[in-house]
Amino acid sequence: MFKLIINNIEKEFKDPIKAIKLVNDSNILAICLDNKVHDLNYIIKKSGKIKFIYKQDEDGQLIYRRTLDFIFIYAMHKLYNADVYFSHSFAKGQYIRVENIDIDKIDIESVKNYMLNVIKQDLPIIRKVVTKQEAVAFFDQHNKLDCAQLLNNRNSNLCSIYQLDDIYDYFYGVMLPSCSYIDKFSIAKVHDGIWLASEDIPFVDQPKLFEIFNRFEKNGLKNDLSCINDLNNNISIDQKKMISIAEKRFNDDIRLITNNIITDPNIKLILISGPSSSGKTTFSKILEKMLSACGLNCLCLSLDDFFKERQDSPRLQDGSYDYENIDCIDLSLFNKCMNDLINNKGCYLPTFDFIDGKKIFSKEATYLTNDQILIIEGLHALNPLTTQNIADKYKYKIYINALTHLNFDKHNYISTSDYRLIRRMTRDYKFRGQSVTDTIKQWPKVKDGENKYIYPYQEEADSILNTSLEYELAIFKKILMPLLLEVDKDLDEYLLANRIKHILEYVNEADESLVPDNSILREFIGH
Repeated sequence: MFKLIINNIEKEFKDPIKAIKLVNDSNILAICLDNKVHDLNYIIKKSGKIKFIYKQDEDGQLIYRRTLDFIFIYAMHKLYNADVYFSHSFAKGQYIRVENIDIDKIDIESVKNYMLNVIKQDLPIIRKVVTKQEAVAFFDQHNKLDCAQLLNNRNSNLCSIYQLDDIYDYFYGVMLPSCSYIDKFSIAKVHDGIWLASEDIPFVDQPKLFEIFNRFEKNGLKNDLSCINDLNNNISIDQKKMISIAEKRFNDDIRLITNNIITDPNIKLILISGPSSSGKTTFSKILEKMLSACGLNCLCLSLDDFFKERQDSPRLQDGSYDYENIDCIDLSLFNKCMNDLINNKGCYLPTFDFIDGKKIFSKEATYLTNDQILIIEGLHALNPLTTQNIADKYKYKIYINALTHLNFDKHNYISTSDYRLIRRMTRDYKFRGQSVTDTIKQWPKVKDGENKYIYPYQEEADSILNTSLEYELAIFKKILMPLLLEVDKDLDEYLLANRIKHILEYVNEADESLVPDNSILREFIGH
């Protein structure tokens, strides 16, 4: 006899019950029993509190995507005997390279129809729990060495292998019980690969962003740094060399941007934007130093100083101020000030007082000299509305983000969002007095603002800079793991904290003292 609390109602059960028997909504994709995620085939045998994971939840989206990926892997194997490599997130989907077959030989409509047929047949996805040793031996035998090597780093002695017909694979999280749960997806052949999305949406290309991802993927292959196994191998062999190569690559990329700026005498306004924890503050300082070394003095300003008075700012539905909305910025004042400075007119610049919620203007006018250039950093810097009254010839737009190309293995990639959250949790703990729980609580709101106000304007940039460093997960692990272990299992934030913990469990630690003092990573780890 055991009791379950479901939607705050206590129910008593005499015999073990399969989770799916508790579900009466097709949008429920999994359950949480005492804040641990289980698939719908899980047999409940003990008392506890049940929460349902819905399709629209972040964990629900991950479960849906993993299952869709498995169906795609299965279809490619059956149609072309081809293996695939899930490279990175792209255009609201995933970009996938096809191995051991020419992409031109693939008929994407045939792949789509085969997947639809598998979904229609409702083939079951079977979970088999085995020991770690059995899983490693199995994947070794089937020549999936990347998966076998990574599982060796796993702390738990048990592993889940998933089976779809006669295809077996490993996924870093639970799956749906059968294929018919997939009710929509999109697929297209793009950029010598395949794009797969878990929504019914058209493909909208992002060529500039893709070029950055592609370049980093090729660089990872060149330097044996494409997946976590490679990272761990580099740490064990020569982590000092690995860190040095990553730092040099990063600084070389900034030098290319610097060279673009100094060779165009018309540029007077550098606009920098990027999502949370992409490293905007440190990048702005590094760029300023490089430009100064080339003879350009920089005047650095923040868009936040052009906030409207607090009482004039837009509000959210709950009545709180929507500080990430572009309507918070006094665009008319900003455009006037920038044009005045560009045209060598005096300008009384504001500083925003976040305590009183109002602008304070300088008592003396600021002038831009002939050897000066403006650097503006802010959430809305790339939005065309922000600089709508400033001539394009004066502007140079830079988008930065931590775009990881590291995978778990061929079929499981690490999202850029998780990468940045790891950075932000570390920084918030070190410098803002916030716990991991506090940061996770704010994260959905942060991501919502990025989706609305940053990502739509990525392709507006003249240059895109990847601020991720290939070795950084190995640095963050030592700092962050103890903090993740402290998150209360009864809190809603535990699920995400636990998922991030599982990512870092596979990574070997690197020596923080080897990180250069001027590294962008120092913005997050200190010193």
